[in-house]
Amino acid sequence: MSPRRRLHPPSSCPTYWPLEENLLPIGLPELPLQMMWAAGSCAEDGFQPCGVVLWPERNQLLATDLGNARVVAYDLTNGEVVATYTDESFVEPFDLGRSLLGSVYLVDAVAQQIYRMDEEADAFSPIAQETSFYRPRGFGVSADGSLVVADTGGARVVVLSDQGAVRVPNTADQIPPWAADSLWTLLQPNGGCG
Repeated sequence: MSPRRRLHPPSSCPTYWPLEENLLPIGLPELPLQMMWAAGSCAEDGFQPCGVVLWPERNQLLATDLGNARVVAYDLTNGEVVATYTDESFVEPFDLGRSLLGSVYLVDAVAQQIYRMDEEADAFSPIAQETSFYRPRGFGVSADGSLVVADTGGARVVVLSDQGAVRVPNTADQIPPWAADSLWTLLQPNGGCG
């Protein structure tokens, strides 16, 4: 192991320390910030936000609430709660995603289930899944509508169709080097999990 060397700027570089004057701006206006919610032990109702998604078609922001096993919808104009979504199967609603076509999805980390917002029923409904997960903690929707799940406990990223079928790359040149079978698994070069 080589010894550490201290780096010194070349003598042609100007020296700025110690500061001879205060460079911080003075007299900035106060920002009118309003607390919209609190998390953890500070929140009276146990609200613990985790995943959020904008839903511009409804002028809403949706936030998962781990402390109350629900999804809360806020009006983007005034920050007021306009809806709460619960289901007896929700255990830990963890993350949200939205497709380009406007479909809103939810992944529950403990129920290990993906839900789609049924706009007619104004409720989240589980989708059929061709595979199972173990504590998924991340979720997104790609431009083509594929559902991308970070299956944290399974140490993999799974790509599904919007109907829950596992997406398999069509040709060998589309298969990333870290692919395993039909499910993409992310591992560090030494074989350990990300």
